[in-house]
Amino acid sequence: MKKLIAIVIALLLLLVMAIPASAGTAKVVEGESIQAAIDAASDGDVIFVGSGTYAENIIVNKSVAIKGAGSARTVVQSPDGNTVFTVVASNASITGLTIKDANNVWQSGIFISGADNVSITKNTIERNANGITIANSNGTSIVNNVVRYNDASEAGDWWLWPRVDNGNGIIVWDNGGGADLNTLIKSNDIYYNFKFGIFIGGATDMNADGTKINGNKLYRNGHFSIDANWLGMGFMNAMGTIFVSGNNVFPTASGLEYWVFNSPGLVLKGTPSYQGIPVPPAP
Repeated sequence: MKKLIAIVIALLLLLVMAIPASAGTAKVVEGESIQAAIDAASDGDVIFVGSGTYAENIIVNKSVAIKGAGSARTVVQSPDGNTVFTVVASNASITGLTIKDANNVWQSGIFISGADNVSITKNTIERNANGITIANSNGTSIVNNVVRYNDASEAGDWWLWPRVDNGNGIIVWDNGGGADLNTLIKSNDIYYNFKFGIFIGGATDMNADGTKINGNKLYRNGHFSIDANWLGMGFMNAMGTIFVSGNNVFPTASGLEYWVFNSPGLVLKGTPSYQGIPVPPAP
């Protein structure tokens, strides 16, 4: 009998060990720290951020899901003009937040660096030097966000350095001939950004193969040109095959969906759209 009990206990232990551990959860409320919750979390955990305003520079160095109460209710702002979220862990996600005020030169609302399969969904990203920056990261998903009013803070004309790569809504960038593969930019509203709505490229050849840009609305990007959206999308030193389809650019007559510079290795495929869409008033 004792031997049978021992066998049953051993089998139960094996069964328990075979069941994967469920993800942990944490709740952050106004006045608490999102960074502290990340520091205490494990990979796979979910961090719920309640309604309110949070002023932090946050390093996402674990594969966690950060979920706000909705972009109208949960605001995360930079306390010092530097990047709000720096994501360096693969398989992380950020959803349901307003992310703003990273308005120092080179800074971003969200900066994804060397992290694969990161998901950014249902956020409002506004009033940063760049809205979302992706660098040396593969499989990034940017879906159903509002990306607006992003501008470089220094004076000067748009073509002068360093404004050339500031003031963008979404920028996929590399300085050293690297790769950002299989990026998905889908169903975002991208408007009133100082320069490009979407910019893909690098200081030298950058491989963006497999990128898909579809179903986005881009309007009134390029503040210096009030009557034209000629900076809807830009490609510089970009290479690989990029699929572009079903993006609405306003206005229809003078809008230029593509600006391509020094990208002989770039192949653009798809059927872009120039349908007119309502334009909200300037901020």
